[in-house]
Amino acid sequence: MKKTSIYLLIAGGSSLLLLIAMAITLLRSGQKENTDFVPGIYACEAINEFCVIRDTLIIRRIGLGGNDYGITRKSAFQRVMMGKKGPPEFQQVGWPATYQPARHWLTQEGRADTILYSPRNNKMYKSGFIYQKLE
Repeated sequence: MKKTSIYLLIAGGSSLLLLIAMAITLLRSGQKENTDFVPGIYACEAINEFCVIRDTLIIRRIGLGGNDYGITRKSAFQRVMMGKKGPPEFQQVGWPATYQPARHWLTQEGRADTILYSPRNNKMYKSGFIYQKLE
């Protein structure tokens, strides 16, 4: 009878440990879920009768496992005059940003624009533009 009790205690204890380990793994994966898909290349195209804008956000993680990112924005802008596209104008800017998981924001101190990340559809939103993830 004692052997059975000890066996049940050990079996129950190992099941409890397994359950705790699984819960910890799920919690950790839930915390990382938002940031695992943030890095990548996102693109946006906006066309109207006056201009064509092609915009790309390249977002890279800085360091291992943190919430710090480097953002590079590359833009190509073409004016449309009397139905004809002018020569493309290019711009590239870069800045560091911190991801705030609770709000799904990428922000930089002292910089007015904020990039909103939508984990549900894996898109970025910045200044009225919607960026689709390419890779």
